[in-house]
Amino acid sequence: MNRQRAVVVTRDGVINRRVAHGFVAQWQEFEFMPGALEGLRLLAEQGYEVFVISRQECVGEGLLGWSDLERLTHRMQLEVALAGGYIADVYYCTHSRWNSCACRPPGTALLKQLLKEHQLYPDDVFLVSDDSDDLVAAWRLGVRTVLVERGAFLCDPRNRHSEVASNLAEAARRIVDRDLVSVDSIVLEELPPGMLSPGGKSSALGVLAHQNNAGEWR
Repeated sequence: MNRQRAVVVTRDGVINRRVAHGFVAQWQEFEFMPGALEGLRLLAEQGYEVFVISRQECVGEGLLGWSDLERLTHRMQLEVALAGGYIADVYYCTHSRWNSCACRPPGTALLKQLLKEHQLYPDDVFLVSDDSDDLVAAWRLGVRTVLVERGAFLCDPRNRHSEVASNLAEAARRIVDRDLVSVDSIVLEELPPGMLSPGGKSSALGVLAHQNNAGEWR
């Protein structure tokens, strides 16, 4: 049975720039981060289902109406689609900062709801965020993570529990590369005759081509 690969992306700071007063109130304030549209397009092209998850306490605090947030969300999804990407669903925690809800990271309720409603296995999912609390929530559920951080190329990966990328485009490439390695290591155990090179080593591209022809991989 094919299992859907998915990527959960937090919104502010990864898809769009954060704003000085704390939340995006209208579309004119919504500015895509460098690499965001490229990354979302790559994930769509590679068959990943993409979800957005975000804390928008401004709604719970009466600073932004739910209908206003919905309009922003629909416009974001439209712009992403026009750029070749696709956002399957969006989940928001709209509780105020003074509400000790279970969905605010590092709480796991919202991410757990997303996984359950879309029947996703945690080990088939990556979460991409610039906030360590989001990463902790993902780790608690067994979801792999990518931290978006400026100057990611300066970070020592040995000191990290997460992949590190400078923007969403780089995060997407890392996810795709990591899954290609995983696919290669899995199917090598059941390679059909003739799929090995003359030197006895397999080709990742050959394996993937074989699986694509068989209709077993996206």
